[in-house]
Amino acid sequence: MMKRLLLAATVGLLCTTSFAQDPDISYDAPTPRYAGVYRVATHTFIPASQLPASSFVDLNNQIIYNANCSPASFLSLLNNSVAIDDGRVPAINTPAPNAGTRSSYRVNKFEIAYVTRDVAGATMRIRFWNDYNDCDSLALAGTPTADFTVTGPGATTQGVAVGFILTIDLTGFEFCLSSEANGTFDNSDLLDGFGYGLTMLNQVGTTTATVGGFFLAGQPTSCANGNGTYYKLPGSPTGTGLGNNDLYRRDGAGGQTSGCLFFGGNPYAGFYMRLWADLDSCTCTPNNFDNDGALDCVDGCPADAGKTVPGVCGCGIPDTDTDGDGTPNCIDGCPNDPNKIASGICGCGVADTDSDGDGAADCNDVCPNDPNKIASAGQCGCGNPETDSDGDGTADCVDACPNDPNKTVSAGQCGCGNPETDTDGDGTADCVDACPNDPNKAASSGQCGCGNPDTDTDGDGTADCNDACPTDPNKILGGTCGCGVPETDTDGDGIVDCIDACPTDPNKTVSAGQCGCGNPETDTDGDGVADCVDNCDALANPGQEDCNGNGIGDVCDLASGYSLDANTNGVPDDCEQGVGVPFCFGDGSGTPCPCGNAGDPGHGCANSATAGALLYNLGGASVGGGNTDLYSIRLPSGMFGLFYMGTNPMAGGNGVMSYDGLRCVNGFTKRYALQNSGAGGVFHLANPAALQPTLVLAGTTWFFQANYRDNSGSPCSNFANYTNALRIDFLP
Repeated sequence: MMKRLLLAATVGLLCTTSFAQDPDISYDAPTPRYAGVYRVATHTFIPASQLPASSFVDLNNQIIYNANCSPASFLSLLNNSVAIDDGRVPAINTPAPNAGTRSSYRVNKFEIAYVTRDVAGATMRIRFWNDYNDCDSLALAGTPTADFTVTGPGATTQGVAVGFILTIDLTGFEFCLSSEANGTFDNSDLLDGFGYGLTMLNQVGTTTATVGGFFLAGQPTSCANGNGTYYKLPGSPTGTGLGNNDLYRRDGAGGQTSGCLFFGGNPYAGFYMRLWADLDSCTCTPNNFDNDGALDCVDGCPADAGKTVPGVCGCGIPDTDTDGDGTPNCIDGCPNDPNKIASGICGCGVADTDSDGDGAADCNDVCPNDPNKIASAGQCGCGNPETDSDGDGTADCVDACPNDPNKTVSAGQCGCGNPETDTDGDGTADCVDACPNDPNKAASSGQCGCGNPDTDTDGDGTADCNDACPTDPNKILGGTCGCGVPETDTDGDGIVDCIDACPTDPNKTVSAGQCGCGNPETDTDGDGVADCVDNCDALANPGQEDCNGNGIGDVCDLASGYSLDANTNGVPDDCEQGVGVPFCFGDGSGTPCPCGNAGDPGHGCANSATAGALLYNLGGASVGGGNTDLYSIRLPSGMFGLFYMGTNPMAGGNGVMSYDGLRCVNGFTKRYALQNSGAGGVFHLANPAALQPTLVLAGTTWFFQANYRDNSGSPCSNFANYTNALRIDFLP
């Protein structure tokens, strides 16, 4: 071994670039766990949890090479890159204490350790060379002694590395490995070693950081591995060094480095590998591979423990005769049928019997007891003749009219022997057709007789030929309303709806009256105008006068106090206003009222009692005549207020918001005496010129407005309001 180490050191000095430490060795590998057994013969993997207590019962089966110490690092290999390491198995003449007992061993299983990042599992190729020189390339290694492709379990999560130890069972595919490469110790590294190549296949990753590889065995600080062989304890803390050195070969693929590399310092480091053999020589004597008592050199089936000669079925297949008919199952077409060695017409387990002697076996004969029928039971069934008396192609057994060649399925409408003539082609034979020449009638002549259609356009059950209203399903006769109009009398007044002016009002028939259908023609005040349209139904108002257009008759406006008639002419004063120009209305035509409390047209803003107070002049504008007569009406009752005048209209005559109304007059102002609106809600100011003789002069113009208090129900809760305003141009 020292020679090998010296050789490695010398080569490293001569060509340091060829013997570099491999950068793809990972020193933080996951701890491998035992996975189970892969059986080469069946290409199946058996997990460790499903293995029997002992997978190999041959007591001679022992470890002949053991490189398994402290697998804590691994070499990352790209797909198809090959790492080749060397090992040694001692021969009989290998110097003590490493001497072996065989010149060759039959290897029946081996064990590897690997890392994978693929959930689909790890597919690996493992090759062995009986004679391998240190760091030879794959091409120089030549044809391998043994070549296996195996698949082990994979990662739980794709891309996350896991480590496994996998046993490969070679039963049926064992191979011979010579001791010291050629069966004898030559004391030469180039002559005494075997080689093993490790390759990863079908990995998902494309760089050494994303793929798996093989574990390394041997750490300088913990163990000296590679002592190998059945003759040295694998767990011995000091090893002989037989089996490997610090050098290995990589033939890279996919851009991975190739060359002779070293592991990094431990003279016993190498790839994890364990070999088992049965310790029998690979020659005839004394080898008995299948343990059947016959040595392989004289055993006609050396791999079949049940046979020493091939027999009828050959090695590996027993000459079993399950049905005891003298023919082994392997050549018996019916191995479970003692009466057949071929399936025959009817197949295994079914006799080829021909009961009726018609030449067709019962298994294929539809009528096995009827010699006249084979393929079909015919129309009459097995055992019955297919007689056809009338020659119509239908046997008598199923012919409804066996003596009538024109009928087979049934006797028809007219019976056997009678033709099914259908003159009018309506599907009903003449023999039972009430109108044989009318294709539209068969059972009877109908309401209109043969040849005439029983059309019933309106579907009321009466044919058009007898229906006065053929398109009205509710009438046969026209009635009062005529066809298409029902004779309905909705209000039950004896007049049908079609001529009733009010079909839902039993009290009206000729006309709807003033109030319309459903409303009585009540005239409370007897003025000839019904209450429903009378603008003053409590007082007679036959002319329906409504001068202010508020929808209430003048007589009612005067009676309710809504309007005054100070001149007692029977016409509301606000309809015959005198001199003056009203302005500043709270009806939305100018400035809006404070809280949306718009009044009636021409009035002030709405108050708690009415839709706005009204200011007007019932008289003239003569200062000398003193005929100006101002009224403010539609005020809340019992409220205090006053008239005032000023020299200017405010905001161009549109006014400004003040309290619940619009203040319309300012400039030089003058107030008149305080008043109370009383029960009628009225302020009155007669001859304002006489009350202000120094101000109201002929030729002057004054603007008037009334301001009044309002109660707690005022619309904007400001408790005061204004009328509209009035301009008066005074005359002499």
